Amino acid sequence: MIRVLLADDQTLIRAGFRALLDAEPDMTVVGEASTGREAVRVAVREEPDVILMDIRMPDVDGLRRGPPDSSLRTLSPRNSSVLSAWCMTAMPCYHLL
Repeated sequence: MIRVLLADDQTLIRAGFRALLDAEPDMTVVGEASTGREAVRVAVREEPDVILMDIRMPDVDGLRRGPPDSSLRTLSPRNSSVLSAWCMTAMPCYHLL
């Protein structure tokens, strides 16, 4: 089972991803966060395998620093090669558009 943490400041976005992931038999959402700091707290408590995190959030976001010791996926509607390149060199990270 792949344990996923959803981190996005928009409730509707988190709900949409939760609906998609809940339909997958090998994935489970173990937590949600609306700020970067909350994402770090939830990640430490729940120890997810994957964090699906918005690239721009209040306080701490996917660009500044994702939660420790996790495979981080950043989300952005921006098609930016600079963001993708930064993400690939900064940490174990995948930039999803």
